[in-house]
Amino acid sequence: MTISIVSPWMDRGNAHDYVQNKDVDPRPLLVGIATGLQYLHGCDPNPIYHGDLKGLNVLISDDGCPLLTDFGFAFIANSSFSMDVEGSKGGSPHWMAPECFGPWEDSTTARGNTWAVTTERDVWAFGMTILELFTRQRPFPEVNIPFQLISLTRMGHPRPSDEATYFRLTDEWWNICLLCWHLDPLKRPRMSDILAKISMGSSHG
Repeated sequence: MTISIVSPWMDRGNAHDYVQNKDVDPRPLLVGIATGLQYLHGCDPNPIYHGDLKGLNVLISDDGCPLLTDFGFAFIANSSFSMDVEGSKGGSPHWMAPECFGPWEDSTTARGNTWAVTTERDVWAFGMTILELFTRQRPFPEVNIPFQLISLTRMGHPRPSDEATYFRLTDEWWNICLLCWHLDPLKRPRMSDILAKISMGSSHG
């Protein structure tokens, strides 16, 4: 039996296209995305890991709220039910954590399966989505060959200029990116921790 998810049409499109309007501030969208991920990760007893978070997979509602979509790579923990497309492996390379590309010498990878969808990989992708929505382009836009991403993701993404982000990427948001991109998956924060840091930064803003 095949089970499908059907959602209403969203006239405002996806988050990546939505932020091409320079008047759109990505920060409220990112708070909503983080809240959605926290909800999925906290579903008890069956946490849900998205597996392919990026701006194109976030739709914008009529009132400007972000809605997580495209669960083709999602994983439901502690369940025999699967949401992934049969036989599918992977995700979107520019948003994928380095452990997704295979083991490496200094890795202390959480969970041994290279293709396994985990909270830690969602957190990495959230950091890349922060970068994407602030810069209005995909991470590592100059790279078109996935193999080249292996070394780049391990070296880290350079901080974009203030001009490139319309002076919106504050130190607080950049530090969240760096936490999300910790090479040791087990040292990446939980989404609840990320939301707490966002709230703390907002209260000091």
